[in-house]
Amino acid sequence: MSSFILPEANIQLQEKMKLVLQPFDADIIKVLEEVRQIMRTRPNGWIAMILTKGVEKTNSDLSNSLNTISIIAGLLLTVSFPCIISPPDKIIELDNEDWVKQCYFAGILSSIISYFLCIMLNTIMVMNISVASRDSDMIRLYMRLHRIPLIAYIIFGLGYFFLVLALGLSTYTIFGLKSAIAWTVLTGAIGGLVPFILNNGWVLHIAHVIKYWQKNNPQDFLAKMEMKINQIERESLLQMKEYQDSLLKYQDSLKKEN
Repeated sequence: MSSFILPEANIQLQEKMKLVLQPFDADIIKVLEEVRQIMRTRPNGWIAMILTKGVEKTNSDLSNSLNTISIIAGLLLTVSFPCIISPPDKIIELDNEDWVKQCYFAGILSSIISYFLCIMLNTIMVMNISVASRDSDMIRLYMRLHRIPLIAYIIFGLGYFFLVLALGLSTYTIFGLKSAIAWTVLTGAIGGLVPFILNNGWVLHIAHVIKYWQKNNPQDFLAKMEMKINQIERESLLQMKEYQDSLLKYQDSLKKEN
């Protein structure tokens, strides 16, 4: 049996793979090498969270965020459905070719589709998180699907935009143009524009792992990621070595009994 060597940054992937044994996570070393390259070239925020906070904490934080957005989307769906099932009388009275009527129903339908798609994307992400067992599978999942939360967030915002637009048209038919403009500007600003500017223009730049830490101190960020990757490699290979030693002892005991 060859001697066991702790992994260092200069050990080649092929040499590391020789140390991999079942029943441990046989893919973790290969996945970590891929993570190392990603963090050097195009840093992934969710992978960084896994490396710094751990898999379980990252899963919990992401699931809570996605579930919160899904709940809000569901609540807004309860507003959208009545608008299409029982539209205002002023909308119904309009000719079917009228652009206001067509845009109203198009906006409500787009809102419903957007919220439903947002909920389904969040559900897909949370469901796949719950069925990934090994750390390597979890990391691979985040590498492949890390854009889903952002896409769901954008679709959620579009759903709100379509809903506000449709309700603005409804207000136009009932109260006139000035009221419609006031409604659209007010609800669009309070529910959409202000939170977007607040989040993307300020909050994300206070402590975000990529937009603040990696952007303002890339060397410290990369050093921390490298340290965490090497630490996980050591722990994984040590576990594999312990299993290998215990297996050899068991085989020796069987030989002695025979």
